[in-house]
Amino acid sequence: TFLSWFGIELSAENNISLLIPAGFAHGFQSLEENSEIIYFVTNQYNSLAEDGIHPLDTSVNIQWPLNCSDISEKDAERPFITNQRVGVN
Repeated sequence: TFLSWFGIELSAENNISLLIPAGFAHGFQSLEENSEIIYFVTNQYNSLAEDGIHPLDTSVNIQWPLNCSDISEKDAERPFITNQRVGVN
């Protein structure tokens, strides 16, 4: 699944929820104003265990439904995968 992505629209109308296994990267884009997201987590937050990918990384090439105009500072500062040494010990 490396460099693969999957997208699905969740809404009050379609009543779909999504379970993301521990360790999987995930992101979201709100398609409407005043959207709410509820997270259930497996452990307490640990900033040292946090990692991520840049949401506009062309190696992953996520097809976002809307233009990504408001990216968090933390995500915007993440390096692109091509600039990292992936899988090197």
